[in-house]
This record gives sequence, C-alpha cells and structure tokens, in this order.
Amino acid sequence: MKRIVAVVDAVHFREEQLDAFQYVTWLLEGSLKVLLLENEASLAVPAEMWQPPAQIPPADLQILEEECRERGIQTTWQRGKGIALKEVVRESRFADLLLIDRNTSLSNLFPADVPGFIKDVPADAQCPVLVLPEGAGRFGEVVFTYNGSYSSVYAMKKFLQLFPRLGHEKATVIYVPEKGIPIIPNEQLLKEYLHLYFTEVTFVVLQGLPEVEIRKFLQEKEDAVAVMGAYGRNTFSRFFNPGNTRNLLRNLHVPVFITHP
Repeated sequence: MKRIVAVVDAVHFREEQLDAFQYVTWLLEGSLKVLLLENEASLAVPAEMWQPPAQIPPADLQILEEECRERGIQTTWQRGKGIALKEVVRESRFADLLLIDRNTSLSNLFPADVPGFIKDVPADAQCPVLVLPEGAGRFGEVVFTYNGSYSSVYAMKKFLQLFPRLGHEKATVIYVPEKGIPIIPNEQLLKEYLHLYFTEVTFVVLQGLPEVEIRKFLQEKEDAVAVMGAYGRNTFSRFFNPGNTRNLLRNLHVPVFITHP
C-alpha cells in the first residue's frame, strides 16, 4: 500500500476534488492523508489589517470525512502548521506521492512576493509530485519527457513503479534536442524498456525551447498524464518559474507528474 499526501486549500477545498483523489488512491492502492493548508497570506499585512486564518468549518470537514468513508477512501485529515512549504516538504519525506490541486497552488494562499510555491514544491519535495488540474479524469495516455539523461529515465521508472495499472495505456515520448541533434539518445533501449509496460509507444521529436515546446504539445492533450524529470535543474526551474507555471497550468487539462533523483 502506498502513502499519498494531498495538499489542499483549507478555505476553498471542494468536494469535487475528491474524485481525482479517489482515482489516484485507487490506482496506487494507497492510503490518503489530506493536509489542509490554512490562509497564511494575512500574516504579511500590517497588524491593524490582520485577520485570523480562515478554516474549513468543523461541520463541513465532518461532511468531507463522511464522503471519503462512503467512497471507500482510507483517509486521515490534518491542518497544516507553520510555514506551508516547510510543512509540505516534511510531509513528503514520509510519502510515496504528493498531490497538489492546480487551483490550490495558484490561489491566494500566499503573498505575491513569496517565491513560486508551485515551483518550490516539486524542486524541494522528497517524493514525486502530481499536480492535478480541475476536473482531472481517467489517464488514457502517458506522456514522458525525455532528453537522454538519467533524471528523465528515473522519472519514468518512478512513475511506472507507482502506477503499474497504467501500463496497458498508450505511451508517448517527447524529445526536444538541446544541441540541435535530432537523434533520440538510446532510442532502441528506451523503446525495449517501455514496451515491457505499454503495447503502443510513440516517439515525437520537437524543435525549439524545451519548456515552450513541451507546454504547446501538452495543451493539445485532454486525457493524458505528463511525466517530467528531463532537461536538468536549470530548464526544470525555468519550466516551473512563477510566470511559466501560471501560464502552463492554467492552459493544461492534464495532470503533471514531477520527480527528480
């Protein structure tokens, strides 16, 4: 059984988010812990304007807990304490997968001058992270990013270890040459490896900046899950900097699985 930690906005959490949590928990045959982050933005304003952090009313939380029991989701609930990023990273050390709802990540939970939360969590988390868009449904295709590096193959392995039930779905590998060389590194070896899990594997070569071309490719997808681990820390940071992240996540309809060695 896998341990899943879902990071949610304690103010704007919706019952509909449980649909995606239930699906991922079923795929992993896991146990779900919901970490409710409370609104800490008020701590950045002058004292005379300070307001107590908003919370889910106990009655509403009880309804959500009951809904999880009815759905058969083994769930525990915990309110976040202290600095959100540190709390999330600490939880990730003892988790197999971290779930972040896209709207939660882009909400007004945090002051504008705080470094991008959605960028820092995947970079600092000590387990894989899955960013979920609104209304995320079944994963009908797996899209792997690949540049020949160890980190890109590591992400594939971690995803397949966590989601063996998706092995029969379609797999697409997207490669963006970083040095103008169109040849996919170790293509035959990668093809042999992925065919152990997928019956259909497609390789796609894109031209341009990785963070731009990957985003454009994924914007055309509806029922896929994207796996990120390629192109090194610098490109990873550019891809998930605050500006690019807002642009990326607001225009994508696919979950994004992110991990690194």
